[in-house]
Amino acid sequence: MRQNQIKFIVLFFLFLIVDAIPKGEKIYFFNIRIEENMLVADFQRDQIIDPETLKGLKKGLTATVEYQVQLWRDDSRILKHLVTEKRLRLKIDYDNWERKYRMASKSDNPVFLSEESLKKRCDERLDLQIYTAKKLEDQATYHLTMHVIVQPMTVENVEEVRKWLAGEVDDFSTNSIQKTKSPFKKVGGWVLGLIVNLTGFGERVYDLNGPAFTFQNNHIEVFEDSD
Repeated sequence: MRQNQIKFIVLFFLFLIVDAIPKGEKIYFFNIRIEENMLVADFQRDQIIDPETLKGLKKGLTATVEYQVQLWRDDSRILKHLVTEKRLRLKIDYDNWERKYRMASKSDNPVFLSEESLKKRCDERLDLQIYTAKKLEDQATYHLTMHVIVQPMTVENVEEVRKWLAGEVDDFSTNSIQKTKSPFKKVGGWVLGLIVNLTGFGERVYDLNGPAFTFQNNHIEVFEDSD
């Protein structure tokens, strides 16, 4: 009887986890273009910062948002070649004194944002410079993908990112964040850890695709309904 109860609890929480995983909504890369000899694109995806994450930030959580943009050349329907990858990382927390969210990156000074401004900044990334146009192969087919990681941080991670923002280290890896001691392991058991994750304190990962396009005569042509 006890074994059946345990199985029921495990299945119940697995169901909750699956239901809580962000659904496979498509990213909307738009306005893919050549601008000043660079391949440039805009993108928009709703709720990269969702209500649960906002609640976590207000409760004192610090988070990073990392955007990994990949440009792929489609050599065939099966073979894909990674041409380049660009990364943008943001550090976000909530300032109780200012009653606003604080966002920082390596290239920009920290800014204080309202909730709506923060969501807009995270949901939309405009004028992404991706690749030098003269290096694109004429008449080749390409497509863009993006891997977005929204990740809560431990005390050790906050110090690591502080050094990165200050230029004391060249880079940091999301792998190193994942390998540090998880704050969820200190809350007293895996069931309670799952509950904490389901309330919005867990990592969120979005794999997002863009449409196929070709490069011809220094011009981009996007294939309709290719995404």
